[in-house]
Amino acid sequence: MSAADLIKEHNDISDYLTAETKRLNDHLKPARERLAAIEAELQTQLLALNGGDPTGKKASLKTDAGTAYLSTIMTPKTVDREKYLDWCLDNYPQWGGMLQIAAPHKDTLREYMDSNDGKTPPYVSVEYFTRCNIRRT
Repeated sequence: MSAADLIKEHNDISDYLTAETKRLNDHLKPARERLAAIEAELQTQLLALNGGDPTGKKASLKTDAGTAYLSTIMTPKTVDREKYLDWCLDNYPQWGGMLQIAAPHKDTLREYMDSNDGKTPPYVSVEYFTRCNIRRT
């Protein structure tokens, strides 16, 4: 086959895959939306069991079909990288395990926050989001 034939065939297959992927995604969209609605409803029920606090006790809904539970994900962010690195180096014997260039190491950050009434180290902020998980039995 010539280069022109191979390029044309490649483009035809690529166009076919793009069109079929869109068609499949369109076909699956209602099912994905229903899954999201179910997860949102279960998350609402779980938060109600937790008294509205996603970081408090960990409620779960156990059934014969499976278990729904919440997980709270912490995403740390360095607010001032240079000052944060200086702070880590100044406190290296105790908190050096938190030292990472991009963001603090999560396990050491949690340890720091646990021993400092939930406060973050200087120049660090954290955000949380709660996700509803469903595990099969």
